Amino acid sequence: WDNPDIVLFRNGVMVSESEPLLPATEYEIEATVWNNSFDAPVIGMAVDFSFLAFGIATTSTPIGTTLLDVGVKGSPSHPARTRIAWMTPAVPGHYCVQVKLNWIDDANPENNLGQNNLNVADAHSPALFSFQVRNSLPEERTVRLIVDTYVPLELPECKGTGGGEEL
Repeated sequence: WDNPDIVLFRNGVMVSESEPLLPATEYEIEATVWNNSFDAPVIGMAVDFSFLAFGIATTSTPIGTTLLDVGVKGSPSHPARTRIAWMTPAVPGHYCVQVKLNWIDDANPENNLGQNNLNVADAHSPALFSFQVRNSLPEERTVRLIVDTYVPLELPECKGTGGGEEL
């Protein structure tokens, strides 16, 4: 998914989510981190940055780790932000930047991974990209890919007039 708390910058300027990134180019990834506690600040939390290549059963490639302090909910140091430099892959394609919060005393560690989907592409048409497939099992496996497209369903017409009647 595209997490709004993960934003990319290039030369100090925020990059549009719809804009493809340039291959082998340095960007900064900024993560905004929230603390849902009114009582317990977070001190020295490890924030791990990594990315996945588009494909099946791909493995995470580490970018680096920062340390972050996050104040209690409603304090001047809440939310907190941290940044890390990232050199985009030289191979154009679809990548998923991930940010993982590692806090040992978290009441809900299930919500500590965010992801932002990005495209790295040379500026030309048609765009080409690679699709990785990884088999982590010891035996041979067959993978069959079928090209498909998404077509939104047609929505039914509203029967009400909008004047307070139930639809």
